[in-house]
Amino acid sequence: MKYIKFIFCFVPLLLAIVACNQEDDICTEGGSPKMKVKFKRAADGKLTRMDSLTVRILWGTDTLMVANNSKAVDSVMIPLKVTGDGFTDILVQTNPKSKTDISKIKVKYTESSEYVSPGCGIRKLYDNLTVSPVEGLNPVKSVDINSNQIHNEVKTVLYFNF
Repeated sequence: MKYIKFIFCFVPLLLAIVACNQEDDICTEGGSPKMKVKFKRAADGKLTRMDSLTVRILWGTDTLMVANNSKAVDSVMIPLKVTGDGFTDILVQTNPKSKTDISKIKVKYTESSEYVSPGCGIRKLYDNLTVSPVEGLNPVKSVDINSNQIHNEVKTVLYFNF
């Protein structure tokens, strides 16, 4: 009887101590990286700040607002779709009141998954990045690719030439 009390009292206590001695499942590593985009003047190729910038992503029949008439912005972080489509359509405009001065940029990539931790789960990485020609040449004249992979948010991936 003495051993049964010992087993029913001490063993669960020991299991609780061991089970609660693991790290917290708080995600500190971050999730899927966003694409960092900076801006250049098409005339001389110098980096510039945009006086006014609106950036949206086409998401099926909806749009996701990334930057809504942002002032004096020198870069923008654009999330890419993780649906397995392999592309993201980006709409860029410098005049939010204009319905015609909108540039549509299609960014194509291959997705891969990377296990991060129990708290973070899996994050997407993007490789083999390409850009289709800009539709509607106003306001973005062209796009320069600085890196064809997105594994973190530190490196500038694209330059939009205005």
